Amino acid sequence: MRNETEKEKKKKKKSRVSTFRREVHVAIANGPHRISKHLVMARPPLFSPLRGQTKKSKKSSIFFYIIGRVRPYLFEISTTSLLIFLGWLIVRIAIVVFRLPSAKISTEVATVPIQSTYLERETFLKRVSQWVSVVVARLVSITASGQRERKSVAQLQPKKESSSFAFWTQGSMRQAATFAVVSLVLIVPIWLTGQITTAKAVSGDVAGALRDGARSFAAGASSFELGRYDVASTTFETSLKAFAEAKHQLDQLPDVISVAATALPQGKTLSSVHDLLNAADATTAIAKEVAGALAFLNAKSGKTQLTLDGAFQTLQSIATSVTPRLSVVAESLRQVNASSLPAPYETMFTQLQQSILPPLVDTVRSLSLVNFISPELSGGTEPKRYLFVFQDDYELRASGGFMGSFALVDVVNGKIKNIEFPGGGTYDLKGALTVQEKPPQPLSLVASRWEFQDANWWSDWPTSAQKIAWFYAHSGGSSVDGVVAVDTQFMRSLLTITGPISLAKYGVTIDKDNFVQQLFEEVEVNYDHAKNTPKQILADLLPVMLDRVAQKATSDGFDLLNALRSALAEKHVLVYSDNKNVERALTELGWAGELPARSVGSDSLSVVHTNIAGQKTDGVITNAVTHGVQISQGGSLVVTVSVTRTHHGVKGMPFTGVRNVDYLRVYVPQGSQIVNAEGFESIDPMLFKTPQRYTTEDPDLKPEREGYVDRGRNLTVYNELQRTVFAGWLTVDPGAEKTVTITYRLPWRLTHYPSASDVPWLAFFSNEQRYLGYTFYWEKQPGTGATDLTHSITDFTHRLLIASTSKDPTIIGGNWVWRSPVSNDLAIATLFSQQKP
Repeated sequence: MRNETEKEKKKKKKSRVSTFRREVHVAIANGPHRISKHLVMARPPLFSPLRGQTKKSKKSSIFFYIIGRVRPYLFEISTTSLLIFLGWLIVRIAIVVFRLPSAKISTEVATVPIQSTYLERETFLKRVSQWVSVVVARLVSITASGQRERKSVAQLQPKKESSSFAFWTQGSMRQAATFAVVSLVLIVPIWLTGQITTAKAVSGDVAGALRDGARSFAAGASSFELGRYDVASTTFETSLKAFAEAKHQLDQLPDVISVAATALPQGKTLSSVHDLLNAADATTAIAKEVAGALAFLNAKSGKTQLTLDGAFQTLQSIATSVTPRLSVVAESLRQVNASSLPAPYETMFTQLQQSILPPLVDTVRSLSLVNFISPELSGGTEPKRYLFVFQDDYELRASGGFMGSFALVDVVNGKIKNIEFPGGGTYDLKGALTVQEKPPQPLSLVASRWEFQDANWWSDWPTSAQKIAWFYAHSGGSSVDGVVAVDTQFMRSLLTITGPISLAKYGVTIDKDNFVQQLFEEVEVNYDHAKNTPKQILADLLPVMLDRVAQKATSDGFDLLNALRSALAEKHVLVYSDNKNVERALTELGWAGELPARSVGSDSLSVVHTNIAGQKTDGVITNAVTHGVQISQGGSLVVTVSVTRTHHGVKGMPFTGVRNVDYLRVYVPQGSQIVNAEGFESIDPMLFKTPQRYTTEDPDLKPEREGYVDRGRNLTVYNELQRTVFAGWLTVDPGAEKTVTITYRLPWRLTHYPSASDVPWLAFFSNEQRYLGYTFYWEKQPGTGATDLTHSITDFTHRLLIASTSKDPTIIGGNWVWRSPVSNDLAIATLFSQQKP
């Protein structure tokens, strides 16, 4: 026999192996044990007896035997299920493809004729049925191929038995998988194109509806600020419809886009838009409800009798209804990631965060607090006694004006039961004073001891009110539950509501225009010198005015509430209560007239004028204040404050045509260091009175007494009320103008982030390391009118201004400048990029 070649040897060996495998396959398929062919191909057969094996090996053999019997069944069942799912998915995709979306989704009712719609539907169903027929035919073809392959395999096996799960052969599964992949490759791009087209159409519709809603909301907010609550309510309704349309359009977004977006960075945008729309919708609904209720109260007060109690009950119901919903709005806004929002939505988010939600929250919160303190202040829980002091803001003192008159008022269940009004005013208490206190050093210009009429030495009303009550108690008076201060501007606003009041005894009719002049003439000139009761005109006017106010409270109660709210916000009315809970609520409402504690890093400024021997000249003086901040390379802040007073009086005119003598105090953050001061004047020491004998030092004046005196600059520096005070004299003659300028360095650098408790909206940005925040607080002196305030920032590091809570600044000479007349407290928070632009 000739020698076999290497190739022939390999061929014979391969033939023998194939024959062996086929014989084993047939034997196993027909054997009594029926072990699966898959197990035989995967692992050695388990024919060896268990006898003689260890316990561990027996368990292993039994385990693999069971796995081998079960695995082929599971494999074939899962394969069949997968192909069925793929077939269903392909059919669903084809259905979507055959009804591609239009360029714009419309929610309007269709106006297509019925016949046309029927024909389109028939065409659509025909196309679907044709495609399904193709799919079914292809599946039948795959099944037939599988049957042919099974027949070829069956020829090698006995016919008496076969596996019950032999439907899917390797060839048929390969063909089915190929068909599925090809179908997906052809259909998915078309389907995705349709989905993307729909998503773009939805995005445009949502943005348009959002712009319409924001525009309507802005118009409603403007009407609300102007007190046109009926118009505001209607406009908010329009805004609500626009936001509802935006939410509806967003719901039309294809599900696959929504699901896929959650796994992509763009998913944050979709989620943020959802949260933003929810917040906008809820905010508008709340604003509409509040405006509607206020419009109802306003309309009712003009037609029927509306008591203050009825108004308070209505407002309380509003607060109770909307307060929980405001929490939902705030939570929705916290979920919004502003950096992921497109431009239109980012603008809406900024408006909600800065301009819309804060005042709405403040309004609702104020309603709740007012309803809490009203029963306490009005004697609803128990009788109350209040000390009312009348401050003359034409003769400014720290808390609002010189206290020339006072009244003791008893209140029970919201009604005034008794009023005691001394005709001689505060000077009636001079003889009854039982304590001898040295006055504050500047007051020594006119007084040798500290007395009741000069007790309002601090602009912080709780501090002054406590000292007023203390002096009253030591002047023969009783203890009181609180101290209330009002000035001439509030009295004039009441006369606007009550109308002119005739006083036959004095032969005058007093209205809002002549109130101040008539009062000065009667108090200073025309009073009964024999009885020495210069304040008697106020004692006679007050009961008549209160009767008129009570009458108006039943018909024009809403106007009265508005006048009171404005006076409290502008510090023409100050309220102090010895009830700590009530005082805390007053502080939160901004009605306590206090200088609040500020967090480290917050800049603040309060300019306090004290007229000493300047007669009634403050009423004809205008004030302008500039506050300029310079940011150095190292982040240190140097502030320059200028105070300009212009005297518009005419020399020689009674009451106002004389020199104004002002002890000026500038309150700044505690720890500030003086750099320079110009414009302060010195007063001849010989003009000051010597304190009376046996007078003692008042401990409340200790900070001022221990202050540092810079005689070169005519400046006194001390710490008081958690602030540093720069104080000195400034005098202005009629027709003249003078300016005082102070430069100081703040005790902190611009290297920290703002406190979320101070400016909530900045908390979001503070997470970004490239941002720096700076907040400035203007703290208005009680009793003063509008001050022309200019706040500017000069940044020598050329950072980029990102945002501001106030209106957009003006760029002047490379500086950011905010300029406006202000009549109440003001906060301007700014955000800078830490990196140079």
